[in-house]
Amino acid sequence: MKTVVLGSGGWGTALSQILCDNGHETYLWSHSPAKAAEMARTRENPLLQGVHLPESVSYTHLTLPTIRL
Repeated sequence: MKTVVLGSGGWGTALSQILCDNGHETYLWSHSPAKAAEMARTRENPLLQGVHLPESVSYTHLTLPTIRL
């Protein structure tokens, strides 16, 4: 199943990881292009330091109609 989590804070990031761990294709949306790019580069949320995010999480700042589910 394809899922989009709105908000890349601590809760949104944790939810994204759980969804990925359960086999869902997951997009994590951030209002900030810089934060989305940094999280994609480091595979880590600054709020959850030391928690490596799966490669299968996709990060975006684009508005929802532009995400092709």
